[in-house]
Amino acid sequence: MRNPKNIKWTFIGKPLNVEMTNLRGGPEPSPLTNDEVLDYEKTTGTSLPADYRRFLLEIGGCSTILATMVRPINQALCPGFHSDATEFTLFFGKKSDPENLWGYYAMCQEYLPASVVPIGTNLNGHLFCLGVAGPELGKVFYYDRDYGTLYLFGNSLQDFLGRLERNPDYTN
Repeated sequence: MRNPKNIKWTFIGKPLNVEMTNLRGGPEPSPLTNDEVLDYEKTTGTSLPADYRRFLLEIGGCSTILATMVRPINQALCPGFHSDATEFTLFFGKKSDPENLWGYYAMCQEYLPASVVPIGTNLNGHLFCLGVAGPELGKVFYYDRDYGTLYLFGNSLQDFLGRLERNPDYTN
């Protein structure tokens, strides 16, 4: 049996703060192909920000191994957000993955603002979205589906990845 603590992935030469698996539980990244990224861009009618495009091509869909949390950029700018942090569970992956970008985009496009696309979720089904247009471009947001509100959780994907941390309330 593999030791989850030994699974450290890197992105742009930096180790991720938390341990990850691919969406099928394996220890190796499951990146999308360039054709898959182009297909997703065509499906969404967007051009993905360069850092997220690179993330998809290097890592793809992935899930955290241990309880992981992330905090908003500025709690004062999130008056409706009722906690100082929320869980982060996974990044959506390719069409063959159980949690895929295309499925979530189709499911959410009716209620998400056109300036964002879903890129991940937490255990409660709240989405993490990436800005693909306007002032949201390149930023990562938490979408509170109960209130229809976007909260800023990263000024870029790299910033968001750096903000992921192991939840200290859970040990294992």
